[in-house]
Amino acid sequence: MLPDSKARETSVDPRKSVVVQAPAGSGKTSLLVERYLRLLETVEEPEQILAITFTNKAAAEMRERIVEYLNPSFNPKNRREVEIGKRISRVRGKVDGWGLLANPQRLLIRTIDSFNYYLVRQMPVASALGVVPSPDSSPEELYRNATRNVLELLRKDDEISADLECLLNWRDNRQQDVEDILAGLLGKRDQWLRVLGAENEVNRKRLEEGLTILIQDHLVEMESLLRSVCSEVGFEEKEILELIRYAANNLSSVSESSVLLSLKNQTNFPGARAENLQLWRGFCDFFLTKGRNVRFRRRVSKAQGFLPNTSEKERFTELLMRIESQGDLARLMDRSRNLPDPCYSDEEWRVLQAIIRVLKRAAAELVMVSGIENKIDFSGISLAALRALGDEEIGITDLSLYLDNQINHLLVDEFQDTSWIQLNLIERLTAGWYPGDGR
Repeated sequence: MLPDSKARETSVDPRKSVVVQAPAGSGKTSLLVERYLRLLETVEEPEQILAITFTNKAAAEMRERIVEYLNPSFNPKNRREVEIGKRISRVRGKVDGWGLLANPQRLLIRTIDSFNYYLVRQMPVASALGVVPSPDSSPEELYRNATRNVLELLRKDDEISADLECLLNWRDNRQQDVEDILAGLLGKRDQWLRVLGAENEVNRKRLEEGLTILIQDHLVEMESLLRSVCSEVGFEEKEILELIRYAANNLSSVSESSVLLSLKNQTNFPGARAENLQLWRGFCDFFLTKGRNVRFRRRVSKAQGFLPNTSEKERFTELLMRIESQGDLARLMDRSRNLPDPCYSDEEWRVLQAIIRVLKRAAAELVMVSGIENKIDFSGISLAALRALGDEEIGITDLSLYLDNQINHLLVDEFQDTSWIQLNLIERLTAGWYPGDGR
């Protein structure tokens, strides 16, 4: 018996809602297939089960494996498959009655993109698309056309003209730079449109609070790995800070840098707080090279505060040699040096406000361009799908009510918990579900 057999059995129990977290190659897809097969015992129609994957290959593989198991000629290869075969024999009548082997398309196994497109086609008016454009898997030209249409408003009698002028000044009048930035951000609008589109004026304090959280999350990750690596290579925090103080003291004699002055008195790692970001930048500079191919230094000199023929230089060089292969730590430390400050300067805020207003105009222009060219990107389809389902604020649509009545079980392969659109889609599909209702 496998050591995780109990967890596996729980994960395929159709009476329970579960999240399966496991490394690649551990059999998550097999569990998903087995759970699907068990669910067939509980439903009246196969369309009551919806399985969502994130690639066409995964969807095809899942459907193929389910059909293979359902085939009467299926030959089990191990004990687990023997048990699966016994369960399938209980639903053989259902399977034959549904005609699944002749019509495997009744197995609702879809990619997230194809399911979103299905939703949009069912409710073209509610999705705000009207005649639904064709999906475009290479939408970069759409982004460029929308961006160029907005840039044509520069120095025109339009409220966005001053913001475009601001962006050009920010990029030293390099219009191609502005176009590249805006087009790139349009391709990622599913990450920002939800926040920026809901307000006429963006709250500076709220954005700075978000920035602070991002900075602190990164610093927590970096400091944790730093402590782990230093312990692994035999260097204590106390000794490392003694070496940093030695170098900072030497450098502060020729520089009045506030960071160096602070590091002169530092007795431990700065701590994972946004207000310590400047200290971390100075700290990381002692360890890392500059330029494009950043890595740990192989040697230090007077330029870094380590005088020749000293025990401090010898010991710090030994530390660098021992951590030389720790590429993940080097990347995290380098990112710390390049993180933005947690608070915007007034000039930065002025530019950011201009970017936000221009982006919102560009997003609206992209909808127009998509309609004219009869093409739409997958982000646009995803956003339209959410509108097609509706919510309590804008109203629940007939499509949402229909799906709530039809779908009793939802399986998601490789759930992307960093995508608010995917999370929102799952929330809307299950909004009417409650504990104990069998769904």
